[in-house]
Parts: sequence; structure tokens; C-alpha cells
Amino acid sequence: MNVRYTVSGMSCAACSAHVQRSADAVISETGYEGKIVATVVLLSNSMTVSYPDGMTKKEISEIEDKLKKAIKKGGYVMKDHTSDNGAEADKKGLISPVTRLIISLALTLLLMAVSMGHMVGLHLPDVISSDVNPQNFALVQFVISLAVVVLNFGFYSRGMFSLFHGAPNMDTLIAIGSGSSMLYGIVATVMIFYGKHTGDTQLVHTYVHDLYFESAAMILALVSLGKTLEGKAKKNAADAVAALTAMLPVTARVLRDGAEMQIPAEQLEMGDIIIVKSGEVIPADAVVIEGEGGADESSLTGESIPVSKAIGAKVSGSCTLVSGYIRARVEKIGEDTAFSRIIKLLEEASATKAPISRLADRVSGIFVPVVIGISIVTFGSWMIFSGDFSAALRSAVCVLVISCPCALGLATPTAVLIGTGRGAREGVFFRNAEALEYLGQVRTVFFDKTGTVTCGKPTLSDVIVADGAEISEGELVSVAYSVEKMSSHPLSAAVCSYAEEISAAELPTEGFFSVTGQGIGAVVDGKTVLIGKPDLLCDRGVNLNSAFTAAFEAEEDKGKTVVAVSIDGSAAGILCISDTIREDTREAIEQLHKLGVKTVMLTGDNERTAAAMSRAAGIDDYRASLLPEDKERIVREAVEVEKDGKHRKSLVAMVGDGINDAPALARADVGVAMGTGTEVAIDSADVVLTGDSVNSLVRAVRLSRRTMRIIRQNLFWAMFYNSVGIPVAAGVLFPAFGIALSPMIAAAAMSFSSVSVVCNALRLKRRK
Repeated sequence: MNVRYTVSGMSCAACSAHVQRSADAVISETGYEGKIVATVVLLSNSMTVSYPDGMTKKEISEIEDKLKKAIKKGGYVMKDHTSDNGAEADKKGLISPVTRLIISLALTLLLMAVSMGHMVGLHLPDVISSDVNPQNFALVQFVISLAVVVLNFGFYSRGMFSLFHGAPNMDTLIAIGSGSSMLYGIVATVMIFYGKHTGDTQLVHTYVHDLYFESAAMILALVSLGKTLEGKAKKNAADAVAALTAMLPVTARVLRDGAEMQIPAEQLEMGDIIIVKSGEVIPADAVVIEGEGGADESSLTGESIPVSKAIGAKVSGSCTLVSGYIRARVEKIGEDTAFSRIIKLLEEASATKAPISRLADRVSGIFVPVVIGISIVTFGSWMIFSGDFSAALRSAVCVLVISCPCALGLATPTAVLIGTGRGAREGVFFRNAEALEYLGQVRTVFFDKTGTVTCGKPTLSDVIVADGAEISEGELVSVAYSVEKMSSHPLSAAVCSYAEEISAAELPTEGFFSVTGQGIGAVVDGKTVLIGKPDLLCDRGVNLNSAFTAAFEAEEDKGKTVVAVSIDGSAAGILCISDTIREDTREAIEQLHKLGVKTVMLTGDNERTAAAMSRAAGIDDYRASLLPEDKERIVREAVEVEKDGKHRKSLVAMVGDGINDAPALARADVGVAMGTGTEVAIDSADVVLTGDSVNSLVRAVRLSRRTMRIIRQNLFWAMFYNSVGIPVAAGVLFPAFGIALSPMIAAAAMSFSSVSVVCNALRLKRRK
């Protein structure tokens, strides 16, 4: 059972790393290590905890209390998940964050005009001129910068609180950097007053142009700007679930007590008769009982072409009836609907971490303390080698400000969230971030045949009476129908459907039996009837002559599933069952080949039928005459072959839709279920394709690879940025090239790094 909590106060990757360590420590102390898994996600300010089945509410409550206490010690607040994902913290205060940012930027620009206006020819009034009234010049800057500090005091309070609790974060670096500049400015102001009082003009001149108030204010203003832009970009990235939820109708038109009425959609009940007119959204999963129309199911499948719906057809909530008029009986409501399950899948995926993020997590956990250490070393080195306190302070502050663990922390979760959201719009749902990462690494895909490669709707296409058999085609169908009606096999359904179409008679039947993977039999109207593979008939003493065998094999070579029928020990005829290949299967297989993926079909059909079907679909290889356990064994062996110690050379995927595919889906590195399949198959899969198109798999593989490419780019640039930025900020280029950064430039660069990572991930939303 997964439970999601909101964690307020996280502002960077160091924060999320500390919360993760705290949660892991609690789980370890309580003895549930390996059984309970906590996943902290900075992007959504959340923590998802996976509790094992069987845990009581009391046990879960005890764990929750311990988690809350441990997380609170680090300065963060854990609470039950709400829709605002911790945004309520930003709403507190006298003014809004945007208003605070605007005022901060305006004051900072004013401060820059006062402190550096003379560089661009701006003349200040004598009353605040640095030459005429240096004391007023310093005081004005102090007052303006103090106003900016007050407006953005949250950086100080959060940063120092985290530092004192042994969990320094990005706010700590900003607080120390800005605070150091502010304190130095105050000291410089005091020295100006002292120099003016004592007549020491040299002392006044030294400090009047070295106040650093503008750096203190600019750091806060630029970081606030970066945080605001980052927040908007994150919100843009996190809108997938909200966009899907907005598709659900608020009201539903129902028929109750013979009268048509509008009710809130959440008040729908099982069995209600809903009325949907052209242009309206279907409010729940239902079955059409009257009327017909075309439904736009793009919200579920990603395919915009309307699907025809007539009496007996199933319709899904969130889909739009683009034409026609229907009445339908509600079958599923609330969380049981297909659309609600999709939203849950998307939320679960966004609350998980891809394996590639582990390196960033480890780096983020120690990043801030290391940066503080580098800043101290930088200050000391400048003092030792230059003796210039101002330059030493400037470089130390630059190191603190330019360092940004946020970019590292956002690199993976932003791309994962956008990738899963993009997939959702195209009918591809990743159950977790691991599946999103691994699918792109797949180099071998196993396909179930029926319902995956084919349409999954087998029909009886040919009835062939054996030479010398004293029975008509209609009588043969009638005998077969009487036995097949007692079986639940898909091939039996095809025979029964055909028999009912021609109104075949159902004969008295008893003693039904089934041999797994071989066939069925019974006593029909006093005669022993066997239906299935030739091996079953031969094992039971039925003599199949060469002509019968030749006719049987000829039909198999055409790609048909063929079963033999015997009556009282003699060959009676052949039933040919066809299942057409999906229209887009061959195209999808070709696209997978272009992506370097090998394809293999797994089927219970015989060798000839399997060979013909794989040729028609363009599949590389096939395995025939398989039982469900055989499919699982073949996938398991393929997984083992690809293993190379702890590292995998390539990964294996299985695509299926039936109950018999579930073991193989669970065994594969990535299990992919067709959304039209059984719930057992879907529950066993890592990726769900909501439509019935194999092309969705191609889109899923491409999306996985594109997402991982974006993540690698983000991680590279985040690490490259810090690897280059910190040494430059420390002043390593100053001795040779005279290059030294100011804290303002460092703050701008830090903000840009976080925003650029998120914007790079947003490219996933636009690319086709």
C-alpha cells in the first residue's frame, strides 16, 4: 500500500536528501528495512511510503508519527498529502511571493542606481553623493538593502534553522553569502563614519566604494527571481495530473424514476442509467443499452479517431461522445473507473525515482557541507596569499552563492514527471520511474500472439469434413458446438459464435474433460467426441490418415489455428480458426527494428501456424506450442542470458494481454500490458498501453529514450556547472587572467542553472 505525504520546507536537493536519510533511518530503526520503502521527491514536495500488505492501521500510524518527528528535527514538516503539494506555505504572509519579488527587484535596481550609477554617468544629489556626503551614501544603501533583506528574510530563517539542525541546504548558502555581504557593508559603514569623524579621508575613500550592500540585496533578489521562474516551470511540468483530472465532467445526466435529471458526477451509483448527448463527456465507465454514436477516446488511448459505440459496447469516463446519442448502464464509478486508475498510475509514477537519480542523490547529500568548507578554504587562501580582506570575502561569498544543488535535484524528477505526463497524453502509462528508464534500454521484445500481435477476435473461417466421414458440415459444427460450449477457451468462443450464427443444434452432452494445451472432449448424443491437436486424437487411438494430415498442415501453413475433430475414434473433420493481424503490427515491428530491437513471438499455436503468423507480422523469431509456464521460462532464460554481474548488457520486455501472460510479464525486466487486456495482465505490468495499437509500444520506447537523454543532459550540465563555477568563483583564474566574479553574477548564474535544467526537461512536452 502506497501512502503519499506532503513535506513542507524543502527548497533544494540537499533538503530532499536530508529528508530521505531521516526517513530511511526511522525505517531501519523500526526493523522494517527492506519492507517499507520511502521515496522523497523534491519536485512535488512529497514523500511516498510503500507499506507492506498486512500492516494494521495502528502500525502504520506509529511509523507515521516517528517519521514526522524525525523529519521535523531537520526543520521540515510532514503531513497528509493535499492537492496543493505544500504550496500553502507560500501563501502565508502579508504579501504574495510575486509582489515580494517585484518590490525586491525594484528596490535592488534603486540600490544599484545609488551604488553604481556614477559608472554609467548617473549623477546623485549632493545629499547622498559619495563624494559630498559619504555617510548618507552608505546609510541610503543600508536602508534599501535592509528592506530587501526583510522582504526575503525567509532565506535567513530557513537557512539558519537548517544549519543549526545539522541539515544545511541551499537556503543556508544564500543566507551565509548574503548575510556576510550585509555584515561587511555594516562594518564598512561604521568605518566611513569613523574616518569622517577622525578626518581620515583615505579610510573613507577605501570603504565608500566597497560597501557590498548591493551584493547582499542582489543575491536575494536574483535568487528569488530564479526560484519564482523555477516554480512556474515546475508547475508547468507538474500539470499532467491536473490536466487529466480537468477532463472529468462535474455533472451527469441520469434517468431516475423515469425522469431525466442532472446530478453531481460524484453522486453516480452502480447501475444508474446515464444519458449522453453529442458533444458531452461520458461521466463513468458504462455499457451502452440504447442508441449509438462515436466516442473520442484520446484521453485514454491517445488516438483521436472516434470509435463507434453501439448497444453492448463499453464506454469509458472522460471520453467525449462526438456524435450520436446513447443511454448506458454505469458499471464502474469513482476510483474503479479506467480513467481514475490512469490518474493513479500517473501520480504513482511521478512519486518514484529513476535509478539514474541515485548518483545525484548521493552528491546532493554532502554537497552543501562541502561547499561551506570550500568557501572557508577560499577565504583563508585569499587572506594568506593576498591579504585583501575585501577580495577574500567576495570570493568566499561567490563560492557560497554560485553553488547550486537545486539543478542536481531537479535534473531527474522534472524529466520523469514530464515524460510520464507526455506518455499519458499518448496512451502510454508508466507504473514507475524505473520502467520509464528501463524501457529505452530494451533490446529484445517478446510478444504474445493473440490479442497483441493479432486482434484477439478469432473467428471460425473454414469447416472441412474429412474424406469418408459420413457427416455434413452443419452436423460437424453442431457436434463441435455441443462440446466447445462447455469450454472457456477463446477458440471455443469462436466456434460457438459461428454455430450460433448458423443456428446449429446443441446436442445432449456429458462427461466433458479438458487436457491443458491439447484439447477437449465429451460424450455427445452417446458418441465420444475429441477436439484439439492431432496428438491428442492419436494418443486416444484415433487413426489420422495421410490425406487428413496433409489437409490439416496445409491450413496451418496459411497461418490459421487448426483443430481436428474425431467421433467415436474416427477422423470427422477440421475446424480452421483465423485471427487477423492488427493493421499497425507490421509497421510497429519495422519501427522497433529501426530502433535496434529484436522481436520474438510466443504462442501456443503449432509450429506451422506460428511460422506463418510471424512472417506476416515481420517478427524476427517465434516460439510455438507453448504453455503459460513455457512463456515465463523463455522470458526468464532471456533475462538471465543478458545478465553480466550487477550490470545488464541489455534488457528484455514482454508484451501481452491475457491472464496466461501475467507470469511472463512479471518476469521480464519491463512488462508491457495492452490496455484492452485482462486486469491480471495489467496489474502484472510495468507499462500499460491503454489502446489496442502496437504502435503505442514504439512511442513508449522512443519516449523512454528521449527522457533518459534529457536526464543525462541535465545531470551533465548540473555537474559541469558546479565543477566549473565553483573554482572560478573561488578565484583560480584571477592570478593568471585577472578574472574574478562578483556575488551578483554568481547569484544570477546560480538561478539560471536551475531554470535551465527545468526548461530543458520541458522540451519533452513539445517534441513529437
